[in-house]
Amino acid sequence: MKDSCKTFPKLIDPKLCDPPHRVTHPEKYEELVEEFSSSGWNFHCPNLIGYNFGSRIQLITGSHRWAAASTAKILVPVKVYTYEYVYNIWGTNEWQNLIDGLHS
Repeated sequence: MKDSCKTFPKLIDPKLCDPPHRVTHPEKYEELVEEFSSSGWNFHCPNLIGYNFGSRIQLITGSHRWAAASTAKILVPVKVYTYEYVYNIWGTNEWQNLIDGLHS
């Protein structure tokens, strides 16, 4: 495993992040809002993944979790990588291992 993929999640205000896409499953979003509003972040959920993009973080996973956390006004755990790292591994086995690791 390369050093650049050894990163730990940081708790970040969702206002500082840009999601990969809009909410596509409103029912999933609503369930998460209810859960996050009553119990906070569910640490059984995978961390979000993103990269630094100027003064913001571009997320590449977790649109529904991000949107629900924004509505619930809670911080989100994000594993933040460099843009260069994400660019270099995109579509490779290392990328697939990173994504698969979210659900293990």
